[in-house]
Amino acid sequence: MIPVFTGQPQRRKFTGTMTLKDFVTNEMRRGSVFSALSMAMLLSGAAAGCGGGGAGAGGDVRLPEALRQDIDPAVAARGSLSIPASAEFNFASFRSGQSGQGRGEARRIGAGGAVCRAECEPDGGAWGEFQLGYSFDNKTDRPLEATIKLRLKVAETNEIKQSAPGAAEENTTASSNLRFFIKDTFGIELKNQNLLASSMALGPKYHGKEQELIFDARFEHGRGYYLIIAGRAEVNSEQGGAVAVSVEVTDVTMEITWKPAAAAQAVHPSSETVTKATIPDAAREP
Repeated sequence: MIPVFTGQPQRRKFTGTMTLKDFVTNEMRRGSVFSALSMAMLLSGAAAGCGGGGAGAGGDVRLPEALRQDIDPAVAARGSLSIPASAEFNFASFRSGQSGQGRGEARRIGAGGAVCRAECEPDGGAWGEFQLGYSFDNKTDRPLEATIKLRLKVAETNEIKQSAPGAAEENTTASSNLRFFIKDTFGIELKNQNLLASSMALGPKYHGKEQELIFDARFEHGRGYYLIIAGRAEVNSEQGGAVAVSVEVTDVTMEITWKPAAAAQAVHPSSETVTKATIPDAAREP
């Protein structure tokens, strides 16, 4: 039998003085199927979010509208915006976790940098991840065509601290990745660019380089956007060796140059434009 809900369901607030599991149990005892199902979904989501991270790698970003910068007509009329010179990186997230003999870490470095590290001894695991970027709302009355120039220094470390002779290679793993992505507040991904992907299978190393990338994007009016650099480091050792891995970005800058979409269209005339052909005199009809 399918229950039928009539009227407005009574809502009870979860205050945090009991566990979420106990709250769901109490709601079920009260006979509130609506509230119990809702909270059960929340419980499963919370459990999934605590099982090893993934935000930095997965691109889950959220920032209240009040904390996103407004790009109004006056700001757009300036033509460009430099970060962190004229505006700060207003989105930053740092998460880490570990198990057994592992240690994970993620933190900010100055105004334009971040680092994540993970290391472990045998029978341990750890991860760390960061997200650093800029978020804004297009408060003009039209879409904005933009070019984003991203500059940064990247340093990657992949180190075997202690080998384990005779241990299978799959018993010790270490990986690192770094990417840049653009998403809107509806969760639609406009850009996803891999900047770094490495693993222990490629051998221990230290690598540093400077990168400059240029992207084109269209920002619709009345919508918010996230321009994010996301890094993640992860290690795991089961009766294997002791390993450490890290990803670090410094001197990160973004330069956003835009103009109204209508102006961009004026530069590229439509296909309806007629081109006049020149006919040689010898081919003309008498």
